[in-house]
Amino acid sequence: MKEIKITTGTSTVLTPLLIMITMMLMSSITTQAQTEQKPRRWHFEIDLRYQQELYRHDWAKGRIADFEFVDEQFIYKGMKDYEETYNESRLDNFEYGGNTLMLYELYDLNRHMSIGAGLGIGRSFTQEMWQFPLFATLHYKPWSSRPHTYLFSELGWTFTNAENTSGKGVDGLMFNLGVGKSFNLGSKKRLDLKIGYHLQQLKYKWHFNSFDFTYIDSDKIITIDEQNDKTRHTLHHLQLSAGLVF
Repeated sequence: MKEIKITTGTSTVLTPLLIMITMMLMSSITTQAQTEQKPRRWHFEIDLRYQQELYRHDWAKGRIADFEFVDEQFIYKGMKDYEETYNESRLDNFEYGGNTLMLYELYDLNRHMSIGAGLGIGRSFTQEMWQFPLFATLHYKPWSSRPHTYLFSELGWTFTNAENTSGKGVDGLMFNLGVGKSFNLGSKKRLDLKIGYHLQQLKYKWHFNSFDFTYIDSDKIITIDEQNDKTRHTLHHLQLSAGLVF
């Protein structure tokens, strides 16, 4: 499996992230300044999330050089196509789990359903990778009893500060599904506790038109033809979070 090269060049991701945070904060301030004659429909949420990786599926497909070790030296046999896939449990040795700060803007369609959008910034525990999810969200309250219990889902795309050997970015689909419970902290605030499932895909590609390969302890040089690779990690997490809604 190919290694991901981590970089710190996140300006292209942080700029829209900061703009969206500013707009969401301004919207929250405007909402709180409105009169309370009618039930509030707009809400702002700050959510701190912990994710524990449980399971991972890796898939890779491409065209690479084929070597064979004969008489203590590598023999170039040409190019070959390959495809690899495997599953791995990460319960004892997770890599991509981590903490994420999530920001939401929610709008109540009625007493039972809310829609909204959000963004986040998170860091993996062991992969030294910053992640920036952007997503839409749906909350549904099937019961009116208090404290409110609701179902939620989130669908979006996660960008990272990582790149592969060809300088291409690493990103992928994100999806969350879970259940939450709301506890009133006053007329304008509540505490939300959530538990759920988080799916994250990370995709990256690399490509070389050609390059020269030199044998060790030898002047022999061969030119390797076009190489390419497509890799996808599908990560499954258990997620726990606590959020302040106002």
